[in-house]
Amino acid sequence: MSNRLLNAGICTFLGLTSSLIVGSDFVEEKYLSGAAKAGFIGTVATIIKSDKEQQAKLDKKYSTAIKGQEYLYEQFNDFKQVAQKNIEKLEISYQQQIDNLAQQLSALQAENAENKLDIRALSLLCNRKFKALRTELDQFKVDSDRDRQQIQLKMQSMGDKLNHRVAKIDAAIQQKGAEICDCSAKKKPTKSTIDKPQLVQKVTNLPSLRPPKTFILIDQANFYHACQKLGIEPDYRALMLQLMPEEGKFEMRIYLGVYDRPSKQQKTLIQELENLNYQVFTLPIDRRNDGTQKVVGDDVKLTSDLVEMVSTKEITSQDKIVLVTGDGDYFPALEKVKQRDIDTTLVARYPSRRLNGFVSCYLYLDLIKYDISKHQKLYVA
Repeated sequence: MSNRLLNAGICTFLGLTSSLIVGSDFVEEKYLSGAAKAGFIGTVATIIKSDKEQQAKLDKKYSTAIKGQEYLYEQFNDFKQVAQKNIEKLEISYQQQIDNLAQQLSALQAENAENKLDIRALSLLCNRKFKALRTELDQFKVDSDRDRQQIQLKMQSMGDKLNHRVAKIDAAIQQKGAEICDCSAKKKPTKSTIDKPQLVQKVTNLPSLRPPKTFILIDQANFYHACQKLGIEPDYRALMLQLMPEEGKFEMRIYLGVYDRPSKQQKTLIQELENLNYQVFTLPIDRRNDGTQKVVGDDVKLTSDLVEMVSTKEITSQDKIVLVTGDGDYFPALEKVKQRDIDTTLVARYPSRRLNGFVSCYLYLDLIKYDISKHQKLYVA
């Protein structure tokens, strides 16, 4: 403001000086001094008035700004209060949820502890039951072995007696035949002539005294490949339970291939089969140049054993045969079996047409695949 007053005074002084020079009239010193003061005072008054107006405007703007600040402050306080209330509500809600979760967790832990106790008690009970059943089974095996031995001794004794009687009958027949020959030289044979061959045939065809038996023969390679195509892993215990007769004795024979140095898996399988009372017959595996493998002689071994048992009457017409294979190479053996009128069942997936007419009935693997499988594979070959 002092600068503005100074500038106004200088302008007034210059204006008076100019008017004195241009007018070239003499003015009294007292008049000039009063006019200069009046001009200076008027200019100062004008400036002060202008400053007051600007100050009033600034005061008005400041008042407006203060009111706006107070309004914003009130809005901020209201928002802060609302936010504080929402935060308190959320904290209460979260705390309630945490408490509920803690209660649920405690309940689950308590239930889990009870389940563990129940499972442990059930496990102990199952172990006791299993041990008792195992002891009972072992005792049953001992008793059955003893009974089997006694029965075999009785059968052997009866067989010896029968053979002795057959020998006597054979001697009597030979003697009678000699007498007939002597008589035939003297006179013609009459209707009462004894036919020696017929008598011998009648004696030799005496019925067996042992109970019927089921012989189950398994071509393991053929059976395993069929199970692979069905997409299952075979369970040999389940297979035995599926094929064994409802009553009477049975015999399980399995023919499988092993390497010259059996693998761990092959050893485990053989041990498992022997524990299940399978009669295991091992054959070599031939490695071909193209990388494939083939069991050598399994079908020949099975065929020769089957023909031998039929020929020696170890298997008779009162017995049954279950052959697990679909290979057509077995038709000569099955033809021999059919000649002896032995009931034969073939178990296979797709049996060869060469076997048609040589078996009594078929049991398709597709119908029992879930009954004889450990588990189903994720793919079907």
